[in-house]
Amino acid sequence: MRIFFLYLLIGLFSSAILDAAPNNRGVLRGKVIIENQRGYFMLSDGSFWHVFGLTPRARSWSEWWRGIHPSISKNCACHPEDWVLNCPIETYLKEDVLDVNLSDVSNLTKVDQATHCLVNPENGQLLFCNPILPEECMRRIQCESAEIARDQGSKEGAKSVGLYATEAYRRGYSDGFSAGRHQHH
Repeated sequence: MRIFFLYLLIGLFSSAILDAAPNNRGVLRGKVIIENQRGYFMLSDGSFWHVFGLTPRARSWSEWWRGIHPSISKNCACHPEDWVLNCPIETYLKEDVLDVNLSDVSNLTKVDQATHCLVNPENGQLLFCNPILPEECMRRIQCESAEIARDQGSKEGAKSVGLYATEAYRRGYSDGFSAGRHQHH
């Protein structure tokens, strides 16, 4: 009885968001997540998708003062990392998705550029996305991974060398200043 009630609620909740039949139904077969905010999905039909969730915007001073928090609907407040392999996925054109309040979203430019939405019919979660060719998907994953690794290595290197570099600079400045002062006297 509980399972029936759960499916009934999910069905009602999902149908309240969507206005049209899905363009495609499939299963999530593969995923690569980049910094939890975006990622790449491969569906059972062989299609590849660049996916991302909605990011809430920061509160304004007046909202902070009044205790108001920008909110994104629960089904849109998910990240690609939340989606599990082998979950069912329905693909919709972005225009077919209704009742998504975008006034509290910080990544509105990306949402405007998205052409589709992926919906998990089991829990109503929704991600915005764009279709992508398999070879382009692999190229982007490689480039983004290399960029993230470079940035992390740069930060780690700056931490380990930073203290030494600052001390070496001070020592060099002191020695140079001292040597210069002795030459002029």
